[in-house]
Parts: sequence; structure tokens; C-alpha cells
Amino acid sequence: MKKLILFLILLLPLNVYAEEKIWATEGAGFWEDTLNWSPQDTPVAGDDVYIDTENASVSVDENFQAQSLILGGRNSSDLVFESFVFGTFTPVTSGDDAIFNRRDGYIILRGSGVITLKGQYKSTEAPLSPEPSFMFWAE
Repeated sequence: MKKLILFLILLLPLNVYAEEKIWATEGAGFWEDTLNWSPQDTPVAGDDVYIDTENASVSVDENFQAQSLILGGRNSSDLVFESFVFGTFTPVTSGDDAIFNRRDGYIILRGSGVITLKGQYKSTEAPLSPEPSFMFWAE
């Protein structure tokens, strides 16, 4: 009987929740450095990322995945994608924000690479239409 109960428990679906990753470093740093985040771990697929720290300049020089990104708002914050970086922001549904670029948030793409948004791009200025652009591919 105990084996049957254990077996049934193992069959239950596990709920996996996105974790919030907040840039915790004032000034420049690398996305891949776990010490720059709170909690201390590099964002992964399913994580909601917040970068709004005074004078933040986050360099991404390795491939990445995240659920969503909120950039800027209260502080001037840069997110810099270096050459040959490939990444994906995949929110829960395609109608959700993949990136919300708020006031004083700056996204910079250096060289070549592909950043795929499987959701909406929202800016305090104007939305990005769902078509290829020099910086993003919005699906």
C-alpha cells in the first residue's frame, strides 16, 4: 500500500514557478556572474528578470534564456548584448510581456546575434510590431 501511495505521489504534476532575479550590482557587471543577482544565481528559462539599479550596465556575452525582463523605471539601466549572443525571452503566453523597457532603460545590441521574443515588447515610448527588426525577432 505504501508503495502505491508513493507511486501516485510521484505521478502528480509538479508546479514550477518562475523565480524573480533582481540585478543587485550598482554599476557594470556580467549577466553570467551569479554574484550580481538576488537571489545569487544566473537567470534561467522561467525566471522573471528585473534590472533597475542605479547606473546598472549589464553585459550579456553568453547565450541565455529568461521568462521576461523589466528594464529601467526608476534608474538609468543598460542591457548590452555582445557579439554572437543568442537568447530567448519566453513568457507564459505570447500575449504577455517578454520585455518591458521602461523609462531610462536602454537595450544595446553590439555586433551580430539573435534575441528572440516569444511575447510582447513593451516600451514606455512605443510597442514593437511583430516582425523582424535589426535588434529583435518578435514572434
